[in-house]
Amino acid sequence: MPRRTRNLQKRGNVFWLRIRVPDDLRAAVGKTEIRKSLKTGDFEEAERLVRIERMKLDGEWQSLRRNLRAKTKADVSRADL
Repeated sequence: MPRRTRNLQKRGNVFWLRIRVPDDLRAAVGKTEIRKSLKTGDFEEAERLVRIERMKLDGEWQSLRRNLRAKTKADVSRADL
């Protein structure tokens, strides 16, 4: 029996990425959860793909956090003027 991998879910014969959106980004993302088909029924391939997709999402979320911080700082400095 395959071991359980984080954020990996099997629906029918296809594996899916399923990951919770961090609380601080939910308003910006507009979702509480991300679901994406990995388009494979092979467990080993799905494990590899889910790691890649998680890394992509982590990068996107870091970038979004930077943009949100920059926007907040700009709004505060304008208000201070």
